[in-house]
Amino acid sequence: MTGKLFPTGKRRDIITATDKGGKRFSVNATLIDAANPFVVVDESSLPHHLRTSTKESPTYLEQMESIRCAGAVAMGLAPNTDVAAKVRGTPKLAIVSSVQPCHSPEDRAEQVIASIHVQAFSMGKPHPSLQLTGAACLGSAVCIQGTVAHCIASKYSTTAAWEILTPERTPSPSLPESSAGLSSLLPAREIVNISHPSGSIDVEVLAASSSSFAVVDRCIVSRTARRIFEGNVYYYQDSL
Repeated sequence: MTGKLFPTGKRRDIITATDKGGKRFSVNATLIDAANPFVVVDESSLPHHLRTSTKESPTYLEQMESIRCAGAVAMGLAPNTDVAAKVRGTPKLAIVSSVQPCHSPEDRAEQVIASIHVQAFSMGKPHPSLQLTGAACLGSAVCIQGTVAHCIASKYSTTAAWEILTPERTPSPSLPESSAGLSSLLPAREIVNISHPSGSIDVEVLAASSSSFAVVDRCIVSRTARRIFEGNVYYYQDSL
């Protein structure tokens, strides 16, 4: 939507928002536009009262919306926060954290492969799971060095696939000509597991990054079909 993977030109920004009392606070975030523009916020950088607030609280939701609006302005999607508040669907907000420690043996295997946990928001309210575009966007962020998501995932996963260095090569013909002078990397296929309030989702990401270069070639996500209707139909048939 913005024409850039990182609209601000940085992989990590400090977003300043305002709480209900008019007091300003800052959070660490990655403003990324992959599949859909997202403001990805490091949960540990939130003020204490937001980390402990009930997610259904109007005050909590108002302050989260304040973060989203500030991110919209920083991404160039709105001239000011008042205009950003009128377009509630873009950008979207995602609060990311490390995967919660498990204590039961049944959950331990899932914890090993989980990369990151997310609480996404949609239209000003907590999302019960995670949007598919959000999965693609967050999966991309996890695979790019220097983002909030990459730092969180790398810290708690010593065998993460996205930490494996890939060989350098000349730019692919499919990449923009402007990248010819940059240090290009061979895109690698990574599987990122994202946990959310209703479960988890795997994202297959083909991406590459270095300290000065990042490209996302594609993301692949899938979901299972859910039953919408079940019923029985009775009919009468004449006997011959």
